[in-house]
Amino acid sequence: MYFQSINDRYPSVVAVKHKSGDFNPEINTRKFSITFNTSTGVQSFTGSGSYDHMSEVSAVATAKVGYLLKNYKGLNTSGEEATWTGCSGLSTHTDTWIVSMDRGITVYADPITYQIKYNKNGNNVTGTMINSSHTYNITKPLTANLY
Repeated sequence: MYFQSINDRYPSVVAVKHKSGDFNPEINTRKFSITFNTSTGVQSFTGSGSYDHMSEVSAVATAKVGYLLKNYKGLNTSGEEATWTGCSGLSTHTDTWIVSMDRGITVYADPITYQIKYNKNGNNVTGTMINSSHTYNITKPLTANLY
């Protein structure tokens, strides 16, 4: 005897008749895959695999040197495209995801931008210099020395 669930995302029930004549239900939990993808600037995103329906999966995203995590994008538990920003500005982040369907989640990172401030080297120095902004891994010359 087999009862199919209404929705393929939920478990089905199988009634098994034992030698004693008793029927005992067995739950066949459906498995789903969750895939954690990386993008430019992301070192790793762990936790991908196949899990029972409604399992909680802990995943760790780690940015590469010179980058900070920005956000996650993928399908939410309702199957709609979504963006999560809880990791923004961090170099590593652990989050828990509910496995309710096959889904992929991608983590994004941005290169770090640095501000360089130029100071006079002594009291008798004249002139001014404008501060400059530089982004990790992007070549850009320093501001010419005007002191």
